[in-house]
Amino acid sequence: MQSQGLTSAPEYPAMKKIGEEHMEFCGRLLDSEYALRETIAKNRALEGDVDAMASYLSVSPLGEWPEPNQYTDPRVLAWKAAGIDFLEQAVRMKQPGALLSLAALYEPGNKVAKDEPLLFSDVQDPVKAYSYAYVWSNVVGATASEIEKKNVAAVLKSFESGLSKEQIESAKIKSRAIYSNFSKE
Repeated sequence: MQSQGLTSAPEYPAMKKIGEEHMEFCGRLLDSEYALRETIAKNRALEGDVDAMASYLSVSPLGEWPEPNQYTDPRVLAWKAAGIDFLEQAVRMKQPGALLSLAALYEPGNKVAKDEPLLFSDVQDPVKAYSYAYVWSNVVGATASEIEKKNVAAVLKSFESGLSKEQIESAKIKSRAIYSNFSKE
């Protein structure tokens, strides 16, 4: 993630640790148990584990990332809905990485292949994406070094690309409600 510019230095150690713990845990699973990761992650998220909430969508109910012909599978649809809900809960629990995950999820993206929609294309909303990215940039940028602030600004600019001034203003208004959660003690 860090090499792709998706996280800033203050977030990277925590996100790296989450990833390492996840890999260690899943590495102990047998092939026959691999698909159970989603259930395990969901249970941890339901118990209030904010890191499980933030990383839930990295664990598919099918044991691997769904193929386009599986996008309408009821298990995949339930997983998507739960994943978005868990990310929103993680934001309410002040998990900054969840802000950027939601921003990326809502951002209209590239297609996987020609004429093949992304798994989350049905929830994409550029204004909502920018709202979450804007809050993320303020939360992470508040404690970032000057170099990190430049990286954060570059990430925010990528979400701003293609938006009209009206859309940007609308997103900033929406971001106030999200940001108010992070400013509360």
